[in-house]
This record gives sequence, structure tokens and C-alpha cells, in this order.
Amino acid sequence: KSNLKSSLAGIREEVITATFDCLLVADLKDEKRALEAKKVKKKRKRRRKREEEVATALEESEATVDPMLKHARQTESLRELFLMYLRVLKQAPKSMLLSPVLKGIAKYV
Repeated sequence: KSNLKSSLAGIREEVITATFDCLLVADLKDEKRALEAKKVKKKRKRRRKREEEVATALEESEATVDPMLKHARQTESLRELFLMYLRVLKQAPKSMLLSPVLKGIAKYV
């Protein structure tokens, strides 16, 4: 304290008061900027989280298969399977595949 008093001894009181006021204002401005920066950071974080949620929901909605398309694919697969079964029955009735083919047909009949 005595160092500060001795170094300020030759300066008028108004100048010292004005200087400290300027320093106080500058410090308050820095605090205000820090608070604003913190708010901006929180807003960005919230926005990023919302964007991630929307992206996740979009991926999930795109991942669901249209029921009509699924039904059409299953129908086509079943038709191809029966064609293979019938081909085996017609072309190789005495082959080793006869038993699995008959079991496969029995599943769907």
C-alpha cells in the first residue's frame, strides 16, 4: 500500500479516480463479454444437439422399409422358391433333393 501511495503522491486525485473508473469499466466490459460468449456457446451446443436429434430421426425414418415394397419383395422371393422346388420335382424326381423339396413345399401348403 505504501508503494502505491508514494507512486501516486504527485498525481491529482481526479486523475486517479478517472483512471480507476476506466479500469473498472474495462473489467466490467470483459465480464460482460465473457457472459455473452458463454451464452453463445450454450446456444451453439443446444443447436448442435437438436441437429443431431433431427439427423438421427431422419436416419431412422429412412431406415424403415415401405410395407408394400417389403410385401412385394417377399412375394417375389416366395415365387422364385416355388419355381425352384417345382423345377426339382419335374426334372429330378429321384434325386437326393426330393425330401428337402417336399418338406419346403409342406411348409407353405
